[in-house]
Amino acid sequence: MAIRRRRRPVSQIQFSFDSFLDLVANVVGIILRLILVAWVGAKSYKGLPVLADLPDLPEIQHVVQFNNYGEESKKAQTKSDTLQKQVALLELQLAGILDKSKLLDRETEEQKKNEAKVDAQLAVVAHERDKQAAVIRVVDEPLFAANRLQLEKEAKEIAEKIEAFKKVPTVKKVHTWKTPISQALQSEELIFECRKGRVTGVDLGVMVDEIQRGMKDKGDLLRNQWKIEDTTKPAGPFRLRYTIEREKNPLEEVGGGRPDDLGSFRYGLMAWELIPIDPNRGENIDDALKAGSRFRAIIDRLESNQTAISFCVYPDSFAIYRALRDYLHEKDMVVAGRPLPDDAPIAMDSRKGSASRGQ
Repeated sequence: MAIRRRRRPVSQIQFSFDSFLDLVANVVGIILRLILVAWVGAKSYKGLPVLADLPDLPEIQHVVQFNNYGEESKKAQTKSDTLQKQVALLELQLAGILDKSKLLDRETEEQKKNEAKVDAQLAVVAHERDKQAAVIRVVDEPLFAANRLQLEKEAKEIAEKIEAFKKVPTVKKVHTWKTPISQALQSEELIFECRKGRVTGVDLGVMVDEIQRGMKDKGDLLRNQWKIEDTTKPAGPFRLRYTIEREKNPLEEVGGGRPDDLGSFRYGLMAWELIPIDPNRGENIDDALKAGSRFRAIIDRLESNQTAISFCVYPDSFAIYRALRDYLHEKDMVVAGRPLPDDAPIAMDSRKGSASRGQ
């Protein structure tokens, strides 16, 4: 009897490299077919036909309008300040004309008094002559004959003295003043302060020279800031507080913020203000017009056609200004007057200032 052997069951599926290679080959073939189909379709695609030309789209322009009310307000304020200064200058000139008129009236009265004195002296002489004639008529004829020649000689001498006295010219002081028409100063300008009845010279050139010497150092600092404020050393009874500003380009004007420290820029002196340091400064009118005074030491070395004199006049010093102006007009020098309120300093701002006007 034959014995049958039972097959042992397979516990797991055996791995086969042949089946794996078949699977990879099938996948690669499918991918190659898809690539060929896509390439052929793309090559034969002509796109959709364009039925009509589309119109060009209009360019869109953005218009930005900036309200310029602030600038117009500054211009209006500047114009108002200029008109106020012109009105004050006209009032100053009118006051000077009235003073001249009063002076002429006083001189006319003195002339009339002198003429009255001459008439009184002539009346006395005539009275003495009539008196002598009456005495002569009383005197005896022989005595009259003896003294006739002597009396005639004395009468002739008296008549000659009267005629000579009439011919003596009356002493008159001639005053000249400029017409009230001014023009902008184009020459070198010297500044004087008229305050508390005293005149003081401002040595502005020395202080400006000090600012110019330090301008390069200020330029290095302005690479990182817009402006610098500083004060000079004293020059006489004043010192100068000044401001140096960096000029902004159009982008910096719109953007604001910190300045560009890499690019080039321009800068300069934009404003200054005089700071007095001596409360008892200056000379009164009598001292100022004396030979050897500080005022005369400055004025006497100037040429009339090279330099203009500008007076900053406060309300309490119009009288000394008029006297100094007349003195300078006699020397044929150009004079400018700037009336200032009591609380206003002597200052300059290039952004809203104006040039001095003289006559």
